[in-house]
Amino acid sequence: MKKTLLTLVALATLATVSAYAQAPATTAKPAGAATKKGGDKDNFKEIDKDNDGKISKAEVEGSDRKHLKKNFATIDTNADGFITKEELKAYKATKPKKEGKKQ
Repeated sequence: MKKTLLTLVALATLATVSAYAQAPATTAKPAGAATKKGGDKDNFKEIDKDNDGKISKAEVEGSDRKHLKKNFATIDTNADGFITKEELKAYKATKPKKEGKKQ
């Protein structure tokens, strides 16, 4: 009787352990997380609230991107009041890569 009870307890313990040994579920990235895949640290879609394919001064002011706020006029090379993906890409290409930062 005791052997049977001990065997059942051991099997229950093993079943529980194997359930916890499963691979962890993939978690979604938090909103605003930078993405390295395309190198678009500013995540254009996140800032472009009206989804018109360009970022207005108001959209930049409503974001937490301090470097875009500070450099808006420089990035907006055609001075139309909007930053396009191409303008942002060109601006980033002129900036040197920071040392010690993973690319």
